[in-house]
Amino acid sequence: MSEYVPNADDVRESYAIAQPRKHMRQSRAEFDRWLAAHDAEVAEKALREYAEAAGENESIDNWTAAEVRQDVEAWISDGIACEAVTR
Repeated sequence: MSEYVPNADDVRESYAIAQPRKHMRQSRAEFDRWLAAHDAEVAEKALREYAEAAGENESIDNWTAAEVRQDVEAWISDGIACEAVTR
């Protein structure tokens, strides 16, 4: 079994090609919408896990991008983020 992992463009094209030719453009747009929704769900989950791990009691909505970036960069340098991803 191969270790090959397709990128998003490969999957998008495979999805579009599987549809009737006259719907390929529409299929690509559908895939792009699905991927955007999926990415938003993943980002939300990551932020919620971040909030739980950080032990904050305040709402994520009140955090600034700079505060989150600073904490995440510190976690990455400490290896904490990598441990969470590999679980």
